[in-house]
Amino acid sequence: MTADELYALPLEEFTVARNALAKEQPEVKELKKPSRAAWTVNQLARERRGDVKALVEAGRKLRKAQAAGTDMAAATEAERKALDTLLEAARERGATTDAILGGVRSTLQAAAADDEAAERVLEGRLEKELEAPGFGPLLAAAAAAPQPAKRKQAPRRDRAREEAERKRAREAQAALREAERTEAAARREWEKAKAALERARAAAG
Repeated sequence: MTADELYALPLEEFTVARNALAKEQPEVKELKKPSRAAWTVNQLARERRGDVKALVEAGRKLRKAQAAGTDMAAATEAERKALDTLLEAARERGATTDAILGGVRSTLQAAAADDEAAERVLEGRLEKELEAPGFGPLLAAAAAAPQPAKRKQAPRRDRAREEAERKRAREAQAALREAERTEAAARREWEKAKAALERARAAAG
């Protein structure tokens, strides 16, 4: 039995088979039993190799589209479909808990995002799941990007002066309207008095 064949065994048989193999090949003793998620991905690399390669290729095309600034819709959809296909195969392999499926997903996403991770996945000898790439670089780039200029706030003293000026303007406008109303009323009274005087003069004729 070879090390590759060891990782192809059912997970529960790994330790016994490794210890037996280590009697002939002492270096094998250093091999660690895979986590359930890593073991599942190892089996996918053997049994669904074409699907794993399709995921890796879709990931490469997506990265190229990102770098070129071209439409990423088709590559994104291809990667999603390839990932969904492999996750369904993982469920059929017994990866039914959220924790195991999460580990399988992150490992496959790592393979789609990085060529070195893809090689490790395709070797089919993972001992533990891989971490999917985070968004650190994207966030760092966003933080470094120029930000829209913010409108400067006036100092507190300036704001208080502006508010006082607006208040005086409102008061002056109100006083003007009141004066206009008073003037109009006085004009009406003057016109009434003038008309009465003219009638009186005409009567005295």
